Amino acid sequence: MFRVCTMCDIKKDIKSFNKNENSLGGHLTICNGCRKQTRQKEANDPRTILSKMYGGMVARCYDPEHHRYYCYGDRGISICGEWLMDQETFIAWALANGWNPDLQIDRIDNDGDYDPSNCRFVTAQENSQNRSNNKVTKNQVAEIKHLAMFLSTKEIARKFKVHDCTINRIKRGATWSNV
Repeated sequence: MFRVCTMCDIKKDIKSFNKNENSLGGHLTICNGCRKQTRQKEANDPRTILSKMYGGMVARCYDPEHHRYYCYGDRGISICGEWLMDQETFIAWALANGWNPDLQIDRIDNDGDYDPSNCRFVTAQENSQNRSNNKVTKNQVAEIKHLAMFLSTKEIARKFKVHDCTINRIKRGATWSNV
């Protein structure tokens, strides 16, 4: 048995259609190849990616069942009204403020809310350096790298009240390599 795909307009064997996902009134309409291409296009669409980012922000701030709620909603982190009420406003802001698929949203003040004056887009590495549980700051890392020329790892660790392995990771560039 054969059907014509409504996207590519090619006659194909019925096995080329997925009964569960492509049925419209009982008729198979889109072949599996076209469905896969459509999904790939949607997955790479900026609006789709930003919608997922938006959904993640909302869940972290307002869904007590979210696994990271304790780091956001429990700490009082919220989303500004203009973004919370209109996802399109957030997407327009993101597109106008340097978002690209390789970047993540970051709150400049880690204790502040998600709002235009407190958000920016950064790399994953930069985002990991703006966390409430970091042991050292960017300025301290610069000082550690300078002191590493004169002091032992143990002396530096004692001065900054961190573990030796933290200092070693900084020295070898495993963390904070951008400082």
